[in-house]
Amino acid sequence: MPRAKPIFGLEIEIFVKVKPAIERDVVRYLNHGASLPAHWKAWDFSLTNHQPTSQSQARQRNCVKGALKALIRNALGSKAGWKIISPPMSVSRRWQSEIRAVFDAIGTYFCLWTHPVTSCHVHVSPGPDSKTKYKRRHLTRIAKGAFFWEHALKQVLPPDRRQNDYAKPNPTAFATREYNRVADKGWAPVFDAIDHEMARFGRHWQGQVHCFSIKIAGGRLRHPNHKYRKERYLSTNFLPLTRIGTVELRRQGGVASAETAIHRALLAVTLHLSARRYKFDRAASRRDHPSARELIAELHGCIKKLPPTCHGSLFIRWLNTCVADGAHPLTEAQVNRREQNLHDPSGESVASSVWSSAPVVVPAPPPPRPAAASIPIIVPASYGRPAASSGYTRPPPGPVSYGESNVVRVERRSDGMSWSR
Repeated sequence: MPRAKPIFGLEIEIFVKVKPAIERDVVRYLNHGASLPAHWKAWDFSLTNHQPTSQSQARQRNCVKGALKALIRNALGSKAGWKIISPPMSVSRRWQSEIRAVFDAIGTYFCLWTHPVTSCHVHVSPGPDSKTKYKRRHLTRIAKGAFFWEHALKQVLPPDRRQNDYAKPNPTAFATREYNRVADKGWAPVFDAIDHEMARFGRHWQGQVHCFSIKIAGGRLRHPNHKYRKERYLSTNFLPLTRIGTVELRRQGGVASAETAIHRALLAVTLHLSARRYKFDRAASRRDHPSARELIAELHGCIKKLPPTCHGSLFIRWLNTCVADGAHPLTEAQVNRREQNLHDPSGESVASSVWSSAPVVVPAPPPPRPAAASIPIIVPASYGRPAASSGYTRPPPGPVSYGESNVVRVERRSDGMSWSR
């Protein structure tokens, strides 16, 4: 089998708060009349989060957008930034270094914190053009994989993502009865239901793939809004196919480090590859649910089929650590301490020995998490190639910051696709 080269995009929700030293520098520069960008001049360091829908919060969110846009553009080039259209993130490019550069840039000036309310969504597509878009046979196989690996995937996920209203298991929306009777009837009825759902729309005027994407999510074909309909809140979300040609894995937890973001991207990509190569016909007679160990073995084979640009991140060790964490869940503070350990003191992302098969020994928890407004704001990462100059105007010497903590979504866009939660 030739090496697969899918494309993908990340949506990362994260809490950010300006570092104290950075805040002091910005305030000092402002007091001395230094020339700073508009988002610094409008920044309100005294703003609290008690009124998350206030006009002050809205202005602050715009400041965060402008600040992160400038910071990411400075790190990755002039094509980076808010609603900038750029090439897709391909697994055959040096995509890991792009993700690390984004986290390095943000982490230089911000404290990052993940929380049970944050998540990481990954959109996947076979390729960037019409010749590599999803075919009917691909979609039925991806649907079968979402059902077949459900039990095993839950063991890899953080406990708070196993039953989540915004990323429900796919069997709750389709073929629920067949799935609940696997122990008696095997997997054949589930797989047959998926095949039948695709086949019955062969001549529908809205298109076979379009109808399948909606109905497999338990939706209705005449719904007025395909983007924000509640049926998108599934672990494997097929509704983006109707708009941008991707399948979205919504189930994963939040991240506060580049290394974890890379691993979450690899999990989505290898699940995509597994669905396209797995022998579901041989599994049809099984009357059990595959284990996490079986899933990890399958993904280990898939990672070998991806280009070298996807290797070297200790992905399989990370999967085993996730299973161990599920048996002995870490606290929010412990999770964030481990995420911090994936950065060196300068804020740069590093590969870490944290991901090991042994139980994780976590240092003492950090100070309490800063209060943060529970308002997601979209801040896209850069997707273009780095440019020689960014056009970003730096403030006077010394670090600069972005102020009040907010929930920020770093969203990657490609070829005009608007990927949003």
